[in-house]
Amino acid sequence: MTRLITPRRFALFASALAAMALAAPERASACGGFFCDSSQPVNQQAERIVFAQEADGSVTAVIQIQYQGPSERFAWMLPVAGSPEISVSSDAAFQRLQQASNPQYRLTTRVEGTCGGGPSRAFDNSSGGGAADAAASSADGGVPPVSVVDSGYVGPYDYIIISVDPSTPDVAETGIAWLQDNGYDVPSMGAEVLRPYLESGMNLLAFRLVKGNDAGSIRPVSLSFGPGLPSIPLRPTALATQPDMGILVWVLGPSRAIPANYRDLELNEALINWLSPGSTYDAVVTRAANEAGGQGFVTEMAGAAAPLADVIWSEDEAARWAALRAETWTGREGELVFRIAELAALDGVREVLTAALTIPDGVSEDQFFACLGCYVDASEADLPGVEPAALLDAVQADVIDPMVDTRALFIESPYMTRLYTT
Repeated sequence: MTRLITPRRFALFASALAAMALAAPERASACGGFFCDSSQPVNQQAERIVFAQEADGSVTAVIQIQYQGPSERFAWMLPVAGSPEISVSSDAAFQRLQQASNPQYRLTTRVEGTCGGGPSRAFDNSSGGGAADAAASSADGGVPPVSVVDSGYVGPYDYIIISVDPSTPDVAETGIAWLQDNGYDVPSMGAEVLRPYLESGMNLLAFRLVKGNDAGSIRPVSLSFGPGLPSIPLRPTALATQPDMGILVWVLGPSRAIPANYRDLELNEALINWLSPGSTYDAVVTRAANEAGGQGFVTEMAGAAAPLADVIWSEDEAARWAALRAETWTGREGELVFRIAELAALDGVREVLTAALTIPDGVSEDQFFACLGCYVDASEADLPGVEPAALLDAVQADVIDPMVDTRALFIESPYMTRLYTT
Protein backbone atom coordinates (compact mmCIF):
# COMPACT_ATOMS: atom_id res chain seq x y z
CA MET A 1 0.00 0.00 0.00
CA THR A 2 1.08 3.59 -0.38
CA ARG A 3 1.12 6.06 2.47
CA LEU A 4 0.89 9.76 1.80
CA ILE A 5 2.66 11.81 4.42
CA THR A 6 3.36 15.43 5.14
CA PRO A 7 6.85 16.62 6.02
CA ARG A 8 5.76 17.28 9.60
CA ARG A 9 3.87 14.12 10.46
CA PHE A 10 2.16 11.04 9.12
CA ALA A 11 -1.22 12.28 8.02
CA LEU A 12 -2.70 10.87 4.85
CA PHE A 13 -2.58 7.42 3.37
CA ALA A 14 -3.18 5.85 -0.03
CA SER A 15 -2.79 2.73 -2.12
CA ALA A 16 -2.26 2.98 -5.84
CA LEU A 17 -4.05 -0.32 -6.14
CA ALA A 18 -6.88 0.29 -3.78
CA ALA A 19 -6.62 1.69 -0.27
CA MET A 20 -5.67 4.73 1.75
CA ALA A 21 -4.87 3.19 5.07
CA LEU A 22 -2.25 2.34 7.61
CA ALA A 23 -4.90 0.46 9.53
CA ALA A 24 -4.93 -2.28 6.89
CA PRO A 25 -2.40 -5.14 6.91
CA GLU A 26 0.77 -4.55 4.92
CA ARG A 27 0.13 -7.56 2.67
CA ALA A 28 -3.13 -6.09 1.42
CA SER A 29 -3.08 -4.53 -2.02
CA ALA A 30 -6.66 -3.48 -2.56
CA CYS A 31 -9.75 -2.66 -0.61
CA GLY A 32 -12.60 -0.98 -2.41
CA GLY A 33 -14.33 -1.21 -5.70
CA PHE A 34 -17.34 -1.53 -7.93
CA PHE A 35 -18.43 -5.05 -8.62
CA CYS A 36 -20.63 -6.43 -11.36
CA ASP A 37 -20.80 -9.59 -13.41
CA SER A 38 -17.19 -9.96 -14.58
CA SER A 39 -18.36 -11.15 -17.99
CA GLN A 40 -19.71 -7.63 -18.57
CA PRO A 41 -16.88 -5.34 -17.43
CA VAL A 42 -17.66 -1.88 -16.16
CA ASN A 43 -15.99 0.93 -18.06
CA GLN A 44 -14.72 3.09 -15.23
CA GLN A 45 -13.79 6.34 -16.91
CA ALA A 46 -12.08 7.93 -13.93
CA GLU A 47 -11.97 7.97 -10.18
CA ARG A 48 -11.63 11.15 -8.15
CA ILE A 49 -11.21 11.53 -4.42
CA VAL A 50 -10.91 14.40 -1.97
CA PHE A 51 -9.18 13.16 1.15
CA ALA A 52 -9.02 15.48 4.18
CA GLN A 53 -7.61 15.12 7.66
CA GLU A 54 -9.00 17.77 9.97
CA ALA A 55 -7.35 19.43 12.95
CA ASP A 56 -9.10 17.15 15.45
CA GLY A 57 -7.78 14.06 13.68
CA SER A 58 -11.07 13.16 12.02
CA VAL A 59 -10.91 12.10 8.40
CA THR A 60 -13.30 12.78 5.53
CA ALA A 61 -13.14 11.12 2.14
CA VAL A 62 -15.32 12.27 -0.76
CA ILE A 63 -15.22 9.58 -3.41
CA GLN A 64 -16.45 9.63 -7.00
CA ILE A 65 -16.37 6.86 -9.58
CA GLN A 66 -17.76 7.19 -13.09
CA TYR A 67 -18.84 4.08 -14.89
CA GLN A 68 -20.64 2.72 -17.88
CA GLY A 69 -22.06 -0.77 -17.92
CA PRO A 70 -25.04 -2.98 -18.62
CA SER A 71 -25.70 -4.12 -15.08
CA GLU A 72 -28.66 -2.62 -13.27
CA ARG A 73 -27.36 -3.58 -9.86
CA PHE A 74 -23.87 -2.83 -8.66
CA ALA A 75 -22.21 -3.28 -5.31
CA TRP A 76 -19.39 -1.10 -4.11
CA MET A 77 -17.61 -2.43 -1.05
CA LEU A 78 -14.82 -1.20 1.15
CA PRO A 79 -13.46 -2.15 4.55
CA VAL A 80 -13.93 0.51 7.20
CA ALA A 81 -12.85 1.00 10.77
CA GLY A 82 -15.99 1.33 12.86
CA SER A 83 -19.05 3.00 11.40
CA PRO A 84 -18.41 6.18 9.38
CA GLU A 85 -20.98 8.90 8.88
CA ILE A 86 -22.24 8.56 5.31
CA SER A 87 -23.73 11.18 3.03
CA VAL A 88 -23.84 12.01 -0.67
CA SER A 89 -21.70 14.58 -2.40
CA SER A 90 -21.90 16.22 -5.82
CA ASP A 91 -20.29 15.45 -9.13
CA ALA A 92 -20.43 19.18 -9.90
CA ALA A 93 -17.95 19.83 -7.08
CA PHE A 94 -15.46 17.44 -8.68
CA GLN A 95 -15.97 18.89 -12.14
CA ARG A 96 -15.32 22.42 -10.92
CA LEU A 97 -12.39 21.36 -8.79
CA GLN A 98 -10.72 19.45 -11.58
CA GLN A 99 -11.19 22.21 -14.12
CA ALA A 100 -9.64 24.76 -11.76
CA SER A 101 -6.61 22.62 -10.92
CA ASN A 102 -5.86 20.87 -14.21
CA PRO A 103 -2.27 21.14 -15.44
CA GLN A 104 -1.63 23.33 -18.45
CA TYR A 105 1.30 23.37 -20.83
CA ARG A 106 2.23 26.60 -22.53
CA LEU A 107 4.38 26.65 -25.67
CA THR A 108 6.03 29.96 -26.49
CA THR A 109 7.58 30.38 -29.92
CA ARG A 110 10.40 32.84 -30.51
CA VAL A 111 11.30 34.12 -33.96
CA GLU A 112 14.94 34.91 -34.64
CA GLY A 113 16.11 36.50 -37.86
CA THR A 114 13.87 37.53 -40.74
CA CYS A 115 12.11 34.28 -41.58
CA GLY A 116 8.81 35.60 -40.27
CA GLY A 117 6.54 34.16 -37.67
CA GLY A 118 3.53 34.75 -35.54
CA PRO A 119 2.58 35.53 -32.00
CA SER A 120 3.22 33.25 -29.08
CA ARG A 121 0.74 30.46 -28.71
CA ALA A 122 -0.67 28.94 -25.56
CA PHE A 123 -1.98 25.42 -25.46
CA ASP A 124 -4.48 24.45 -22.81
CA ASN A 125 -4.14 20.80 -21.91
CA SER A 126 -7.89 20.44 -21.50
CA SER A 127 -8.48 17.68 -24.01
CA GLY A 128 -6.55 14.99 -22.21
CA GLY A 129 -7.63 12.35 -19.80
CA GLY A 130 -8.51 12.57 -16.16
CA ALA A 131 -5.46 14.61 -15.21
CA ALA A 132 -4.38 16.18 -18.46
CA ASP A 133 -6.53 19.09 -18.32
CA ALA A 134 -2.83 23.21 -11.34
CA ALA A 135 -1.63 25.27 -13.43
CA ALA A 136 0.49 22.76 -14.56
CA SER A 137 -14.01 3.80 -2.79
CA SER A 138 -26.96 -18.78 13.43
CA ALA A 139 -28.42 -22.01 12.62
CA ASP A 140 -27.03 -23.71 15.75
CA GLY A 141 -28.35 -20.99 18.03
CA GLY A 142 -24.89 -19.53 18.63
CA VAL A 143 -23.59 -16.08 17.78
CA PRO A 144 -24.38 -15.33 14.11
CA PRO A 145 -21.24 -14.97 11.97
CA VAL A 146 -22.46 -11.70 10.41
CA SER A 147 -24.04 -8.82 12.30
CA VAL A 148 -25.42 -5.57 10.89
CA VAL A 149 -23.65 -2.55 12.37
CA ASP A 150 -25.58 0.10 10.46
CA SER A 151 -27.76 0.50 7.40
CA GLY A 152 -29.67 3.23 5.64
CA TYR A 153 -30.25 5.22 2.47
CA VAL A 154 -28.27 8.10 0.99
CA GLY A 155 -29.04 9.60 -2.40
CA PRO A 156 -29.45 6.81 -4.97
CA TYR A 157 -27.95 4.16 -2.70
CA ASP A 158 -28.90 1.91 0.09
CA TYR A 159 -25.96 0.90 2.22
CA ILE A 160 -25.11 -1.53 4.95
CA ILE A 161 -22.17 -1.99 7.30
CA ILE A 162 -21.59 -5.53 8.48
CA SER A 163 -19.22 -7.09 10.99
CA VAL A 164 -18.00 -10.64 10.45
CA ASP A 165 -17.09 -12.77 13.47
CA PRO A 166 -13.26 -13.10 13.29
CA SER A 167 -13.52 -16.70 14.51
CA THR A 168 -15.32 -17.60 11.27
CA PRO A 169 -13.13 -19.95 9.17
CA ASP A 170 -13.16 -17.56 6.18
CA VAL A 171 -14.35 -14.08 7.09
CA ALA A 172 -14.24 -12.81 3.50
CA GLU A 173 -16.24 -15.65 1.96
CA THR A 174 -18.74 -15.41 4.82
CA GLY A 175 -19.19 -11.66 4.36
CA ILE A 176 -19.54 -11.90 0.58
CA ALA A 177 -22.00 -14.80 0.81
CA TRP A 178 -24.13 -12.79 3.23
CA LEU A 179 -24.15 -9.80 0.86
CA GLN A 180 -25.03 -12.01 -2.11
CA ASP A 181 -27.89 -13.56 -0.15
CA ASN A 182 -29.15 -10.04 0.56
CA GLY A 183 -29.18 -8.86 -3.05
CA TYR A 184 -25.70 -7.39 -3.55
CA ASP A 185 -24.10 -8.30 -6.90
CA VAL A 186 -20.69 -9.26 -5.50
CA PRO A 187 -18.42 -11.86 -7.14
CA SER A 188 -16.78 -14.46 -4.91
CA MET A 189 -13.38 -13.53 -6.34
CA GLY A 190 -13.57 -10.32 -4.28
CA ALA A 191 -12.76 -12.43 -1.22
CA GLU A 192 -9.03 -12.34 -1.97
CA VAL A 193 -9.18 -8.56 -1.95
CA LEU A 194 -11.16 -8.25 1.25
CA ARG A 195 -9.75 -11.08 3.37
CA PRO A 196 -6.70 -9.28 4.88
CA TYR A 197 -8.84 -6.34 5.98
CA LEU A 198 -11.63 -8.38 7.53
CA GLU A 199 -9.14 -10.65 9.27
CA SER A 200 -7.69 -7.54 10.92
CA GLY A 201 -11.09 -6.79 12.46
CA MET A 202 -12.39 -4.15 10.07
CA ASN A 203 -16.06 -3.92 9.13
CA LEU A 204 -17.38 -4.10 5.59
CA LEU A 205 -19.38 -1.25 4.07
CA ALA A 206 -21.39 -2.04 0.95
CA PHE A 207 -23.34 0.33 -1.27
CA ARG A 208 -25.97 -0.93 -3.65
CA LEU A 209 -26.85 1.16 -6.66
CA VAL A 210 -29.92 0.46 -8.76
CA LYS A 211 -29.86 2.08 -12.19
CA GLY A 212 -32.38 1.86 -14.98
CA ASN A 213 -29.83 2.78 -17.61
CA ASP A 214 -26.63 1.08 -18.70
CA ALA A 215 -24.57 4.27 -18.72
CA GLY A 216 -24.21 7.22 -16.41
CA SER A 217 -22.33 8.60 -13.47
CA ILE A 218 -22.95 7.58 -9.95
CA ARG A 219 -23.26 10.25 -7.33
CA PRO A 220 -20.18 10.69 -5.12
CA VAL A 221 -20.35 9.66 -1.49
CA SER A 222 -18.77 11.27 1.56
CA LEU A 223 -17.44 9.18 4.43
CA SER A 224 -16.54 10.88 7.71
CA PHE A 225 -14.55 8.97 10.30
CA GLY A 226 -13.53 9.79 13.83
CA PRO A 227 -9.86 10.17 14.74
CA GLY A 228 -7.82 7.33 13.38
CA LEU A 229 -6.67 5.86 10.11
CA PRO A 230 -9.62 4.52 8.10
CA SER A 231 -9.36 2.36 5.03
CA ILE A 232 -10.22 4.48 2.04
CA PRO A 233 -10.29 3.14 -1.54
CA LEU A 234 -8.08 4.89 -4.05
CA ARG A 235 -8.36 2.42 -6.88
CA PRO A 236 -11.13 -0.16 -7.23
CA THR A 237 -9.99 -3.72 -7.58
CA ALA A 238 -9.03 -4.95 -11.01
CA LEU A 239 -12.34 -6.79 -11.39
CA ALA A 240 -14.04 -5.05 -14.32
CA THR A 241 -11.73 -2.04 -14.54
CA GLN A 242 -10.06 -0.53 -17.57
CA PRO A 243 -6.26 -0.78 -17.87
CA ASP A 244 -4.39 2.31 -16.69
CA MET A 245 -7.56 3.94 -15.38
CA GLY A 246 -6.74 7.47 -14.23
CA ILE A 247 -7.15 8.42 -10.62
CA LEU A 248 -7.03 11.90 -9.14
CA VAL A 249 -6.63 12.65 -5.45
CA TRP A 250 -6.81 16.02 -3.74
CA VAL A 251 -5.14 15.59 -0.35
CA LEU A 252 -5.99 18.24 2.24
CA GLY A 253 -3.89 18.70 5.34
CA PRO A 254 -1.41 20.93 7.19
CA SER A 255 1.25 20.73 4.46
CA ARG A 256 2.14 19.05 1.20
CA ALA A 257 1.44 15.33 0.95
CA ILE A 258 4.00 13.00 -0.59
CA PRO A 259 3.99 9.24 -1.17
CA ALA A 260 5.77 7.40 1.63
CA ASN A 261 6.17 3.91 0.16
CA TYR A 262 5.21 4.69 -3.41
CA ARG A 263 7.34 6.83 -5.67
CA ASP A 264 6.91 10.53 -6.27
CA LEU A 265 7.04 10.58 -10.08
CA GLU A 266 8.67 13.25 -12.20
CA LEU A 267 7.49 13.37 -15.80
CA ASN A 268 9.81 13.38 -18.79
CA GLU A 269 8.18 16.40 -20.38
CA ALA A 270 10.23 15.99 -23.56
CA LEU A 271 7.86 13.13 -24.38
CA ILE A 272 4.81 15.41 -24.36
CA ASN A 273 3.48 16.57 -27.69
CA TRP A 274 3.69 20.29 -27.02
CA LEU A 275 1.46 21.12 -29.97
CA SER A 276 -1.28 18.97 -28.46
CA PRO A 277 -0.41 18.23 -24.84
CA GLY A 278 -3.74 16.70 -23.96
CA SER A 279 -3.34 13.95 -26.54
CA THR A 280 -0.16 12.56 -24.96
CA TYR A 281 -0.24 13.54 -21.28
CA ASP A 282 -1.82 10.35 -19.99
CA ALA A 283 0.60 8.22 -22.01
CA VAL A 284 3.55 10.07 -20.46
CA VAL A 285 2.13 9.60 -16.96
CA THR A 286 1.52 5.91 -17.67
CA ARG A 287 5.09 5.48 -18.89
CA ALA A 288 6.46 7.08 -15.72
CA ALA A 289 4.20 4.93 -13.55
CA ASN A 290 5.20 1.77 -15.43
CA GLU A 291 8.88 2.58 -14.93
CA ALA A 292 8.11 2.73 -11.20
CA GLY A 293 6.46 -0.68 -11.32
CA GLY A 294 3.01 0.89 -11.35
CA GLN A 295 3.60 2.36 -7.91
CA GLY A 296 3.86 6.10 -8.13
CA PHE A 297 1.99 9.39 -8.26
CA VAL A 298 2.64 12.60 -10.15
CA THR A 299 2.24 15.76 -8.07
CA GLU A 300 0.32 18.06 -10.38
CA MET A 301 -0.37 20.91 -7.99
CA ALA A 302 0.53 21.85 -4.42
CA GLY A 303 -0.39 25.01 -2.59
CA ALA A 304 -2.96 26.78 -0.46
CA ALA A 305 -6.32 25.02 -0.38
CA ALA A 306 -8.56 28.01 0.34
CA PRO A 307 -8.48 29.56 -3.18
CA LEU A 308 -10.19 26.46 -4.56
CA ALA A 309 -13.08 26.74 -2.10
CA ASP A 310 -14.77 29.52 -4.05
CA VAL A 311 -14.42 27.48 -7.23
CA ILE A 312 -16.49 24.67 -5.73
CA TRP A 313 -19.27 26.88 -4.35
CA SER A 314 -18.84 30.62 -4.73
CA GLU A 315 -19.96 33.35 -2.39
CA ASP A 316 -22.08 34.73 -5.23
CA GLU A 317 -23.88 31.41 -5.62
CA ALA A 318 -24.41 31.22 -1.88
CA ALA A 319 -25.87 34.74 -1.84
CA ARG A 320 -28.24 34.01 -4.72
CA TRP A 321 -29.45 30.82 -3.08
CA ALA A 322 -30.02 32.63 0.23
CA ALA A 323 -32.03 35.31 -1.59
CA LEU A 324 -34.15 32.68 -3.33
CA ARG A 325 -34.88 30.95 -0.01
CA ALA A 326 -35.83 34.26 1.60
CA GLU A 327 -38.56 35.03 -0.94
CA THR A 328 -42.21 34.20 -0.34
CA TRP A 329 -43.23 31.48 -2.77
CA THR A 330 -46.76 30.71 -1.63
CA GLY A 331 -48.97 31.27 -4.66
CA ARG A 332 -45.89 31.24 -6.95
CA GLU A 333 -45.20 27.54 -7.00
CA GLY A 334 -44.83 27.21 -10.76
CA GLU A 335 -42.21 29.95 -10.77
CA LEU A 336 -40.37 28.29 -7.90
CA VAL A 337 -40.12 25.02 -9.82
CA PHE A 338 -38.47 26.77 -12.73
CA ARG A 339 -36.10 28.69 -10.47
CA ILE A 340 -34.99 25.42 -8.93
CA ALA A 341 -34.68 23.84 -12.37
CA GLU A 342 -32.05 26.49 -13.15
CA LEU A 343 -29.77 24.61 -10.73
CA ALA A 344 -29.93 21.48 -12.89
CA ALA A 345 -26.12 21.36 -13.29
CA LEU A 346 -25.91 20.33 -9.63
CA ASP A 347 -26.55 16.78 -8.47
CA GLY A 348 -29.93 16.06 -6.93
CA VAL A 349 -32.12 18.69 -8.61
CA ARG A 350 -33.89 16.26 -10.90
CA GLU A 351 -34.50 13.81 -8.07
CA VAL A 352 -35.98 16.50 -5.84
CA LEU A 353 -38.30 17.76 -8.57
CA THR A 354 -39.31 14.22 -9.53
CA ALA A 355 -40.39 13.59 -5.95
CA ALA A 356 -42.39 16.83 -5.83
CA LEU A 357 -44.06 16.91 -9.24
CA THR A 358 -46.53 14.59 -10.92
CA ILE A 359 -45.26 13.30 -14.25
CA PRO A 360 -48.16 12.65 -16.65
CA ASP A 361 -48.99 9.08 -17.60
CA GLY A 362 -47.23 8.01 -20.76
CA VAL A 363 -44.45 10.58 -20.36
CA SER A 364 -41.01 9.35 -19.39
CA GLU A 365 -38.91 11.18 -16.85
CA ASP A 366 -36.42 12.13 -19.57
CA GLN A 367 -39.18 13.54 -21.76
CA PHE A 368 -40.64 15.46 -18.85
CA PHE A 369 -37.43 17.25 -17.94
CA ALA A 370 -36.38 17.79 -21.54
CA CYS A 371 -39.41 20.03 -21.90
CA LEU A 372 -40.45 21.06 -18.42
CA GLY A 373 -42.44 23.98 -19.79
CA CYS A 374 -44.56 21.56 -21.81
CA TYR A 375 -45.97 20.06 -18.63
CA VAL A 376 -45.60 22.73 -15.92
CA ASP A 377 -46.94 26.27 -16.17
CA ALA A 378 -44.52 28.77 -14.65
CA SER A 379 -47.46 31.00 -13.75
CA GLU A 380 -49.24 28.22 -11.85
CA ALA A 381 -50.12 29.45 -8.36
CA ASP A 382 -50.89 26.10 -6.76
CA LEU A 383 -49.17 23.01 -8.12
CA PRO A 384 -50.55 19.74 -6.69
CA GLY A 385 -48.12 18.16 -4.26
CA VAL A 386 -45.74 21.14 -4.17
CA GLU A 387 -45.22 22.77 -0.79
CA PRO A 388 -42.66 25.59 -1.17
CA ALA A 389 -40.98 25.30 2.24
CA ALA A 390 -40.60 21.53 1.99
CA LEU A 391 -39.33 21.76 -1.59
CA LEU A 392 -36.70 24.34 -0.63
CA ASP A 393 -35.62 22.25 2.35
CA ALA A 394 -35.17 19.25 0.07
CA VAL A 395 -33.03 21.26 -2.35
CA GLN A 396 -30.97 22.55 0.56
CA ALA A 397 -30.31 19.05 1.88
CA ASP A 398 -29.82 17.13 -1.36
CA VAL A 399 -28.35 19.76 -3.70
CA ILE A 400 -26.80 22.70 -1.85
CA ASP A 401 -25.37 21.13 1.31
CA PRO A 402 -23.13 18.65 -0.57
CA MET A 403 -21.51 21.59 -2.39
CA VAL A 404 -21.18 23.60 0.82
CA ASP A 405 -19.71 20.67 2.71
CA THR A 406 -17.05 20.03 0.06
CA ARG A 407 -16.20 23.72 0.00
CA ALA A 408 -15.77 23.68 3.77
CA LEU A 409 -13.06 21.02 3.53
CA PHE A 410 -10.93 23.42 1.48
CA ILE A 411 -11.66 26.38 3.74
CA GLU A 412 -10.64 24.44 6.85
CA SER A 413 -7.44 22.93 5.41
CA PRO A 414 -4.25 25.00 5.02
CA TYR A 415 -2.76 23.00 2.13
CA MET A 416 -3.84 21.00 -0.90
CA THR A 417 -1.83 18.49 -2.92
CA ARG A 418 -3.20 17.14 -6.19
CA LEU A 419 -1.83 13.71 -7.14
CA TYR A 420 -2.43 11.69 -10.29
CA THR A 421 -1.61 8.23 -11.53
CA THR A 422 -2.81 5.78 -14.16
